Amino acid sequence: MPTSPSSRVRQRCQQDRQQYASVVRDYLERSFKARISKAQERYMRLMAELGIKPEDKLATDEAKRHVDDLERSKKERLAGLDRLQIARTGPIRHLATAIVLTAEGDVAEQVGAPGREPDVHLRKQKELRAEEIVIENLVADGFPRENTERIGKQKLGFDIRAHRVTDDTTGVIEVRRIEVKGYTRGNDIQLTTNEWYKAQQLGPTYWLCVVWDRLLALAAKRLGAILLTKDASIQASPQVKCLW
Repeated sequence: MPTSPSSRVRQRCQQDRQQYASVVRDYLERSFKARISKAQERYMRLMAELGIKPEDKLATDEAKRHVDDLERSKKERLAGLDRLQIARTGPIRHLATAIVLTAEGDVAEQVGAPGREPDVHLRKQKELRAEEIVIENLVADGFPRENTERIGKQKLGFDIRAHRVTDDTTGVIEVRRIEVKGYTRGNDIQLTTNEWYKAQQLGPTYWLCVVWDRLLALAAKRLGAILLTKDASIQASPQVKCLW
């Protein structure tokens, strides 16, 4: 019966792991043998001198613990190699994205397609200007400026956190966690794995705000913003369009 492509890949992966484990096992066994032998020699020497130098009991006990630690470490490392040799199937996960460019094509056109500004300094300027636009719209929507903070450096999966009291009687508070994207118009919107997980976790309190402006990093001229939100009651300004 012919094997499936996934089975062949798993078999090849397991063979590679077994070969790697064999090399590492040989190194570990020889290395631990030398280290344990040296530690045992020191322990036996201290034990022999213990009758003459009772004050060396502390050093003798420490030498015995060192031998025991080495033997335990050897056992754990070799057991880890046994687990490494087993290749199991599991869920498919995205590990990385590679962009292949042609030597003849225009780099700006090729890199521009994914939507991420290749110039780090320019990208940072766009992101900061996009956050300013979002904060301005939050304040216009009734969020106090002192309750709106930038927290992108904390790597929480969003850039801005804002809150306001919606009912003075009950003290109910509305909280928005906003991920801001500053893109050149027409490029695809991208989320990191952390941002996507946070959106799933926080649900309706997580907002994605995408600011389109081809001059975002160079001038304050605003060409438009798109605010993605599930709150249909928001009042859209000329620069903000509600999609949901």
